[in-house]
Amino acid sequence: MKVKIDDVKYIAKLAKLRFTEEEVEKLTLEFESILGHFEAIDNLDLSDVDINEFDEVTTEFRKDE
Repeated sequence: MKVKIDDVKYIAKLAKLRFTEEEVEKLTLEFESILGHFEAIDNLDLSDVDINEFDEVTTEFRKDE
């Protein structure tokens, strides 16, 4: 997905953040990369995955001292 520089500036404005033009360009590329990962995940066939099945997780806690 192509992210526009104006989109990043708009998001920054909503978050009340200020970036230099160089930072905006870098963030644009990073947003595109992140969205690319979501797109790859979206294309995975997960029809055989049971979301209600969990592996048992044992957490060991250390004693507070």
